[in-house]
Amino acid sequence: MLCLSYICISPSKASYFGKTAYSKVLLSDKDQLISARIAADGQWRIPHVGNLSDKYKKAVLLFEDRNFSWHWGFDPIALARAAFLNLKHGTIVSGGSTITMQLARLARNNPPRTYWEKFREVLLAVDLEIKFSKDEILELYSNHVPVGGNHIGVTTGAFYYFGRPLDQLTWAESALLAVLPNSPGLLHLSKNRDILKAKRDRLLTRLQDEGYMSLQDLELSKLEPLPIRNFPISQGSHHLLNTLSAQNLKTNTFHSYINQPLQNRLYQISKSFSGVLSGNHINNLAILVLDQKRRVIGYIGNSPLDELKEGRFVDIVQRPRSTGSLLKPFLYGLMLDSSLITPMTLVQDIPRSFGRFRPENFDRSYRGAVPSQEALIKSLNIPFANMLKSYGIDRFHYFLKSSGITTLNQPASHYGLSLILGGAESTLFQLSDLYSRMAYQVSNQDKDTIPAISLHKGQTEKQSVGFKMSLGASFLTIQAMQEVVRPGVEAHWQKFLGGRNIAWKTGTSHGFRDAWAIGVSPEFTVGVWVGNADGTGRPELTGIKQAAPILFQALHSLPDQKSFDIPWFDLKTIAVCRENGYRASQGCEEADVEVPAKSRFQKTSPHHKLVQLDSSGQYQVHSQCESVYNMKQRLIFSLPPIEAHYFRRYHSWYKGTPPFRKDCNDSLSAVEVMSFIYPFPSSNIYVPNDFGGRSATVFKVAHKQSKQTLEWYLDREYLGKTKLFHEMAIDPKPGRHRITVVDLQGRRISRFFEILD
Repeated sequence: MLCLSYICISPSKASYFGKTAYSKVLLSDKDQLISARIAADGQWRIPHVGNLSDKYKKAVLLFEDRNFSWHWGFDPIALARAAFLNLKHGTIVSGGSTITMQLARLARNNPPRTYWEKFREVLLAVDLEIKFSKDEILELYSNHVPVGGNHIGVTTGAFYYFGRPLDQLTWAESALLAVLPNSPGLLHLSKNRDILKAKRDRLLTRLQDEGYMSLQDLELSKLEPLPIRNFPISQGSHHLLNTLSAQNLKTNTFHSYINQPLQNRLYQISKSFSGVLSGNHINNLAILVLDQKRRVIGYIGNSPLDELKEGRFVDIVQRPRSTGSLLKPFLYGLMLDSSLITPMTLVQDIPRSFGRFRPENFDRSYRGAVPSQEALIKSLNIPFANMLKSYGIDRFHYFLKSSGITTLNQPASHYGLSLILGGAESTLFQLSDLYSRMAYQVSNQDKDTIPAISLHKGQTEKQSVGFKMSLGASFLTIQAMQEVVRPGVEAHWQKFLGGRNIAWKTGTSHGFRDAWAIGVSPEFTVGVWVGNADGTGRPELTGIKQAAPILFQALHSLPDQKSFDIPWFDLKTIAVCRENGYRASQGCEEADVEVPAKSRFQKTSPHHKLVQLDSSGQYQVHSQCESVYNMKQRLIFSLPPIEAHYFRRYHSWYKGTPPFRKDCNDSLSAVEVMSFIYPFPSSNIYVPNDFGGRSATVFKVAHKQSKQTLEWYLDREYLGKTKLFHEMAIDPKPGRHRITVVDLQGRRISRFFEILD
C-alpha cells in the first residue's frame, strides 16, 4: 500500500531528467565529434542518440545488473546480500543497487547513502520501471553516469578518452566505460592505473565466460593499454554549432555532413592565412564548402586565432556584407536569357554618370566598348552598370530575392545601379548558395528541381528552391567564369597535368572592406570571405589578392573535379558580326556564337555602315567631288566618337570611318564625329583648393579624326586650340557655364555645367 501510494503521487515522467542541461554537439558525416559546447550547468554531458552499442550493453549489464531484463527496479536477493555484508563489516561495503536504482539516485543528485535513502530509491525504481521501457532506462543511465571530472555519460567518455563514438569502441574500451562509473576517480593518466586495469580485465574475463567473445579476443583485449591521454572536446567548428543551436533551440545533437579530414585541412588553411593577414590588420576570414548534393561539408565560420578578439567569435558565414562584384555573373546570364546580349555583344565602357552615381572600373581605365563576356571575365564595373540599366533594376532585384537573397530588405530604388557593384549586402552562405544553384543546374541536366542546402542530417526536408535562369545561360556564364585569370602559379593551370577546370569569381567592396572569392565545379562549391568583422577597410584587401589564394588552397584539398558537360539541347548557334556581336547583316564578317535556346536576339549592328570611298580606298567621297564610276562601296565598322577614342587604345586593328578627301565637303554632323568625355551632362563640379589656391578642372573631348584641330570657348570667350590630345585645363568662377568646342569644319558641340562655390 505504501509503494502504491507513493507511485500515485510520484513525479511525472518528464520530471526525472526533463530539466537536465545537455551539451550541444556537432558530429561529422561519420559521427565523429567535431565540436561541442559545455552544458549550462558546467558539465560535459553529450547525449547518446540511437541504440547503445551491443558491446557496451553486454559489458554494463554483466557488471552492474545481470538481472536487469526481468526485475521490477530492484533485486531482493541483491539487497539482502548487501544488507548482510554491511552488517557483517559494520559499514557500507555494498549497495545492492540495480541500474534502475542507480538511475533513481542520479535523478536526485546523489544524496547521502542511508537506509532511508535506499528505501526511497526502491520506490523510485519501481516508478521508473512503470514509466519507462528497459531500453529507455538503460539509455538514461548511460547518459547520466559520471565518467570522471565534469564529464557525464558514457558517450562523453567515449569521445573524451578514446576520441570515437561509443559504437566504434573495442571490447576493452567498452568494458572500461562499464566499470568506470563504479569508481570514476580511478581513471587518471598517472595513478591508479593498475587497479582500474584489473577491474576491466576481470569484466573481460566474465564476458568471455558468458560466451560473448572468443578466448583469442579476450587475450587481445587484455593487451590493450588504458588510454594514456584524453581527447579534449573539439572546438574547431563551434561557429557552425552555435549557428545550428540558435536555429534549433530544442536539438542537442546535430549530425552534420562535415567531412572531418576536409574540415581539419580547412582549419589549417585558415590558421595559416590568418597569421599572414593579421600582419596587415586583417583579422577575419570564413570558408564554406558544399558538395554536389548541396550539403555543407566544410565550414570555417571565422579565423581560428585568438577567437575572443577582433570579432572572431562571430560566425561570418551568416553575417551580411557588401557583395562587391559577386552578382555580375547572374546579371550576365539573365541578359543572355532575355535576348539583350550575346557573349560577343559590345557593351559601352566609357566615363559616364548616372545621376549622382558615377561608377569606375577597378583599374581606373576605359575600353570604349567591350564584349559582354570579357566584361564579366575582367569584372568591369561600367559595362555592368550599363547592363543593369538595360535589364532593369526591379527585375534583377526580384530575381535575387526569389533566389534566396533574403538580406535585400529595401526596395530596388534604394539600391539603384549600385546593386550590381556591391551596393547591397548578403552573406557568404547565401551567395555560395546562389553560385551552387547555377552549378547544380548545369551538372544535373536531367533534374528539374534544385534541393535546398542541408546544414545537418536532421534538417527538415524543404521544397526545391527556385532559380530563374535557363540551363543554357547558366552554362555560358560558367564557361565565361572559367576564363577568369587565376592568381600566382594558378594562372598557368591549363599547362599542368590534372589542372582543375574551375569557374570562379572574385569581389571587392567599396573602401576595401570585403574580399570575396567563390568557385564552382560539378562536384563542389567553395566560398571565401576575408576582411574585418567591424567593417574596417585595409589597403590590399581585394578578392584577387587575399580571398583567391585561400579559395584555391581549399580547392586543392578536394578530390579532382571533372569538367561541366555542355548542354547542347539548351543551346543554339547564331551568326553575329565578328567585330561587335550583333546579328550579322549588311555583309559584315560573321562569327558563330552560342546563346541559350530560348534567346531571340535579333539586334542588328548599329556600328556598321556603308560608305563611299575613292579609288585608293583611303578617303570618303560623294557624288559632288567624285564620279560614281570611280567610287568604292565598303562596309565600315565605326564606333561613336567617345567609344572609338578609348577602343583604339586596346585594338590596333580599329580604323573607324576614313576622313573625307580634302576636295569633298565633310557631310558628317557634329555628334557623329566628336563628343565630350568630361564634363558629364549638367554636371555640378566642386573644385577643391590646392596648395597654390584653386586647382584647374580638365575638360576632355573625343574626335573621330585624331589629327583634327579643335578650338575651345568658355561662355563665348576663346580659350585656345588642341591637337591630337583634346584636353583643356580651365578654372571657371563659381556659377553656371557653357563650354563649346569647334573643329576645322565648323562643327560644334556644347555642354552646360556648374561650378560649386
